[in-house]
Amino acid sequence: MTCLLVVLLAAVSATAQQPQASSVALQPFGNPSTSMVHAVRSGIADIYGNVSITVLPTMELPDSAYYAPRQRYRATKLIAHVEATKADEFSKIIGLTTNDISITRGEEYDSGIIAASGTGLDSIVISTFRIHTGNPSPELFLRRLRAITRHELGHSLGLPHCKTKGCLMEDLKGRIATIDNGSWQFCPQCKKYLEKLTGNEIIANPGVQSTRQRPRD
Repeated sequence: MTCLLVVLLAAVSATAQQPQASSVALQPFGNPSTSMVHAVRSGIADIYGNVSITVLPTMELPDSAYYAPRQRYRATKLIAHVEATKADEFSKIIGLTTNDISITRGEEYDSGIIAASGTGLDSIVISTFRIHTGNPSPELFLRRLRAITRHELGHSLGLPHCKTKGCLMEDLKGRIATIDNGSWQFCPQCKKYLEKLTGNEIIANPGVQSTRQRPRD
């Protein structure tokens, strides 16, 4: 069974001071649905508030990133592609694909992941492929995608994985259930850090109802 991980390709520091985003670009690859794009936009707005978000024209996944033996795309090559196409007007860019993505992790050359960030932490690639784990309802799927977006932006702003159980920055440890069973929000320390850095009041628990919905069997 392929491990399910959100992996950060570069080390991050909780004290790193990243500038506030002035404009964020969302680059759809292939044909993600309107609801998927909206979920990622919502995740960006959760962190940055009223920052300008530009949805770029859909782009095909580059053939150079395709790994034929596993029929998926190498995240490092996708990030390089996104970074190469990012206009200077955008402080961050997020690529979104429904295809499976992977990286090399330890001795495992091709390990499937949900999302990855580039070395400069200004480029992120998110795959919805593994967010479908457990056959979730459409509502739960979109909540997961929004949470993953918030998690990855937290990394891009200098937050490492948090040791506070239930925090949105908690290490998934290969399980999407870590998100489903968590608080769906940042712990007080992570929340304070992000608010100080962005100048935006982080919504505690956006769009999450009091009763948690479990994936269908």
